[in-house]
Amino acid sequence: MKTSIATIKIPAGSDTGSTVIMLEPGTAKKLSLFTHGTQPTEGVDIKIETIRGDEILQYVPHQELKPRGGDSHWNSNKDLTISGNQQIKVFAKSTGVLAAPFTLRTIFYHPETDL
Repeated sequence: MKTSIATIKIPAGSDTGSTVIMLEPGTAKKLSLFTHGTQPTEGVDIKIETIRGDEILQYVPHQELKPRGGDSHWNSNKDLTISGNQQIKVFAKSTGVLAAPFTLRTIFYHPETDL
């Protein structure tokens, strides 16, 4: 299984961050999100779209994309099917300006590909 990883940073004094990622070949079937460092003082939502601006995932609270503690690592991740071998944009937007930087990492899982 291959993974595609994107890191999004919202700097201190800002309310948005984004990055562009090239997905690995093969369809991504699951998504998980991990946070690093200081937790935000404001709510942070995540949105995913194609490089052309077509929406893949509308803004959702970032907590909804964290692993949910299912019966296995695979089942604890969010179901989200995205065609691979394409660039996508991942956006993070907080409900207010953050006092400290906030970093998120999204991992897209491509189960039908070999390492």
